[in-house]
Amino acid sequence: MSLSEMRWAPRNFRKCLTVWLFTLCLFVIPINRAEAENERVMGVRVIHYPPQYFHNEKGLWEGLDVELARAMVERAGFKIAFLKRSWTGALKAMESGDLDIMMNLSKTDERSAYMRWIGPERYAKLRLVVHKDNVGWKIGSLDDLVKIAAAENSRFGIQKDVHYSIEFHQRLENDTSFSRYFETVINADQNPKKVSLKRILGFFEDQDSMRYKIKRDEEFANLRLHEYIIQEAPVYFGISKKGVTDDEFQRLETSFNELEKEGVLESIRQREW
Repeated sequence: MSLSEMRWAPRNFRKCLTVWLFTLCLFVIPINRAEAENERVMGVRVIHYPPQYFHNEKGLWEGLDVELARAMVERAGFKIAFLKRSWTGALKAMESGDLDIMMNLSKTDERSAYMRWIGPERYAKLRLVVHKDNVGWKIGSLDDLVKIAAAENSRFGIQKDVHYSIEFHQRLENDTSFSRYFETVINADQNPKKVSLKRILGFFEDQDSMRYKIKRDEEFANLRLHEYIIQEAPVYFGISKKGVTDDEFQRLETSFNELEKEGVLESIRQREW
């Protein structure tokens, strides 16, 4: 090789390398973009609330609502991340778009401002929970709750941001002779402890969850499900309007409808949790 050829060799090499890298990018970049689209992770709210959500022996999230959400999200082609959030914190995150999906939700006008709905996910009953000594109370209406509270000079517990029934909330907001007999907590774990110690008269909770806890958890040994049901209604998947695009929502909704038609979701609901 002559001196001039030696001088040009690095330039030719750099030119070839540049062309080679450019050609490689034409193939690699679209593949990476496609992979990124397929790796969309849906953030789904969970909390320790068996049988809807709980950790199994391997430390993984399991439960009725967990499996319903997993089936819908994965059929839609997304990955799923279970994020532990309080009820009130999760609602705020849904509004801001920091969380994508919540389960076990009642439809309300306020929530519909920042969520879209898929479902019904299932049907739920909110039942009165009382101390085992008081399971015989004759309660069949909201007025009966007031009569018991007045006679006992005590109150019932409710949780912030939980929807009990339209009539209940109308009276809570507009009738002080009604609202005086209810006290609000932020953390759902507070009410069972208060009832066990007879500091409040009772509270309302999902029937399936409370039945599970009374059967398996010593902390709930003094509690019983009363026959009074304050609300029996469908609950839905809430989908964040800010966190989930129109296309992603359509994929989730199509997934849910397919799984419902195939009987997959119903088989999950019918498991013994």
